[in-house]
Amino acid sequence: MTAVLELVEERAHGRPAGDIPAPRVAHAEPRRRYLSQETPWRVPPLLTSLVITIAGLLGAGACWYGASGEAYLRDQLPWLVGAISSGAVFGVGMVIWLIVGFRELRQGQRELFADLAVVYPRSAAAAAVTESPLDAAETLVTALNMSLAHRPECLLLRGKSVTVITEAEVAAWGLDRCRMCLT
Repeated sequence: MTAVLELVEERAHGRPAGDIPAPRVAHAEPRRRYLSQETPWRVPPLLTSLVITIAGLLGAGACWYGASGEAYLRDQLPWLVGAISSGAVFGVGMVIWLIVGFRELRQGQRELFADLAVVYPRSAAAAAVTESPLDAAETLVTALNMSLAHRPECLLLRGKSVTVITEAEVAAWGLDRCRMCLT
């Protein structure tokens, strides 16, 4: 793990990490989540989700117990409404749990990709496409085995080796326009 951090440091500053001692700074370097945490959930949001979920379960249990003591359907209906409401509270707790997890995962991915961009800089072909003298609106690209023409910054092309094409080539090759980036 420390070897990865040293490589990131080396590539970021253009020098080996062990050559020059790091200056002492009052603030600490932010820790990378993908290196320091095994799970994406932190304690406060996890406790919030847990409390809401348990409240929903307890409410459903209490409504079941209350409805079991009633003989007639008309007397059980308020308990049924309470149980449905408790189910909704339980669902909200689970949705909060998922949203927090996805948010933390996405943040960890951003940190990881930022470090990877330092360690593995963009290829010359991708740099040539994005630094083309043509206007970005006029530049079209495609990748191997793709049936769509895209703008160079299209998310569907990330990590793929691209080829710059012209409008005539788009028509000649029978390529459609990407509905995400060329709308």
